[in-house]
Amino acid sequence: MGVVFPPNPENNFDGKITIKHVSRSRQLLRDTYHTTKFHCDHHVNQLLISGDWRRVYDNEMYTVNEIIMLIVNYYELDDDITEALCL
Repeated sequence: MGVVFPPNPENNFDGKITIKHVSRSRQLLRDTYHTTKFHCDHHVNQLLISGDWRRVYDNEMYTVNEIIMLIVNYYELDDDITEALCL
């Protein structure tokens, strides 16, 4: 944290500042929303995040695994991305 202020002799302040690290570092236990990547193509990421995947299926009787496979095939996603998908 730093302070920038003009000198004020009345309050015994010479205008010098101190910078000190006040936060604690810690390792996150899981990825944040911003670091989760579904596909290397930004456009495909935005389509998936916005819910465009909902138009891929037309039958309400699909299981979740079947819907995921429809999404994978439609967007041509890689195997490692397939494992990360969830609805």
